[in-house]
Amino acid sequence: MRSWRDWSWADGNFWDSGVQPLNAKVADQILPNHGDDFWESPGPDHRLVIVSKITDASAGIAKMLRRLGVKVLCPYESWTAQGYVHTFGLDHRLFYAERSAASDERMFDWSPAERCRVPSIVTNLPAGVPSPLRLTPWKESALKVVVLMRKQGFITAKQIASFGIGVSAWTQPSGSKRPWLAKGEVRGQWVETEHMPAFDKQHPDMYAKALTEFEAEAGQSKVSP
Repeated sequence: MRSWRDWSWADGNFWDSGVQPLNAKVADQILPNHGDDFWESPGPDHRLVIVSKITDASAGIAKMLRRLGVKVLCPYESWTAQGYVHTFGLDHRLFYAERSAASDERMFDWSPAERCRVPSIVTNLPAGVPSPLRLTPWKESALKVVVLMRKQGFITAKQIASFGIGVSAWTQPSGSKRPWLAKGEVRGQWVETEHMPAFDKQHPDMYAKALTEFEAEAGQSKVSP
């Protein structure tokens, strides 16, 4: 299960599903915004909510969501040696129906113009719990900048821009903010300062991945003719 941009994600081999616990706020959040289709906004292939049970208060919301193409899942009662227990498993409640050609429980395909971008690193959090520090696409690029800078001992504005992010936040921030980088001894080179945010400590897994990718690319460059 992944947490990303206010969604938790259950990812399979062929599609992604945005998962949220059921309440009135989520019922509003899980449905597309007005104009999303027109602007071709990114979205999941399928939308669903998972709840411990459907109460009298949430029954109307569950009915509405199902009619609108949002699957609502809750535990089922089964008999064990200890008596009846409530159990839940995505394989039984979700994937079995998707694999069955005759099932009428298959999820509605929202067919987004563009799928939501999910992070490269899986965040191990329970469904419905947002990541304390979000790993955004910008931060992924920033971590690659930090890796390159630390490996070569400096960074250039052109190198920062090559990762698709602005240079000003690093060298010339607005207002009274301190720049993260300082001018190096060589013209055009910038070096890290104590004001640099601890992106590597905020997202150690992604930093390690960026470091591994850098070292792999560096190794390939050495063996290339």
